Order: sequence, then C-alpha cells, then structure tokens
Amino acid sequence: MIEGQKKAKKLLSFIPFALYKWLIKWAVLKKKTDGFTQQEKMQMKNLCNVMMKLLDKSYEYHMIDFLVDAQNHFGMTENDFRKFDDRVLLILSEDDHTFNQACKDSLVSIMTNPTLITNLHGGHLALMIQLDEYARKVSEYILKREK
Repeated sequence: MIEGQKKAKKLLSFIPFALYKWLIKWAVLKKKTDGFTQQEKMQMKNLCNVMMKLLDKSYEYHMIDFLVDAQNHFGMTENDFRKFDDRVLLILSEDDHTFNQACKDSLVSIMTNPTLITNLHGGHLALMIQLDEYARKVSEYILKREK
C-alpha cells in the first residue's frame, strides 16, 4: 500500500490532474461488482462522479502523505492497543482492494479481541454503497455494549 501511494505521488507530480482524476475514476469503476445490484452500481458511479468534482490536487497530496506516514507506526504492537481490548469494531469489506488483505490481516492481528465484520461488499466505499447495512451493524455493535 505504501509503495502504491509513493507511485501515485510521483504520477501526480507530472501528469495533468484531469487525467489523474480520470485514472482514479476508471480504477474505481472497473472494480468487480458482480454482487452489486443495479442500484448499488449506479450509486457507485454517482458517488465517483461527485468525488471527482470535489477532489483537488492539494487534497490528494495530503491523503497520500497521510497514508505514507502510516509507515512511521509500523512498530506498534498488540500491547499498544491492549487498553482497547474487546472495544474495537473493524469493518473490513472483503472486496476492498485499496486496503489490501495484508493490511487487513495486520490490523486484525494488532488489536486485542476486535469485533470483525467482513460481509459487506462495496470495497473501500462499502460505507457509502451499503449505508443502511453499515449503520445497522455499527448500531448493533454499540447497543450490544450498552447492556
């Protein structure tokens, strides 16, 4: 993931931003959507269009730098998260290729007793593609802990 972000930053430095945005949109829309309903596919396309209108170069640089900075925290261990034992909800869409399986596995392994949800599709945008289901699962998690 880190190397991919470094490559994206290089690309961003020499190609026109309009082309860069087109490449992002193309990459998002070419993702496998076999399990999506027509409505979900349309939501994804509409969301992508809105995101591309709002995206500017300075924000893209900011997000790349933010993700690359994550490597400064690679030394963290389960002990750093022990105080959150059984109080972490991880929603990791199985078809998220932005946050690859190695990243997901590392995140799960460093948390102590996380609640893990993986059965939402929509990739990195599962929250937006399946907002109602996402909200339902988060609400269930919170209500279960209030008892």
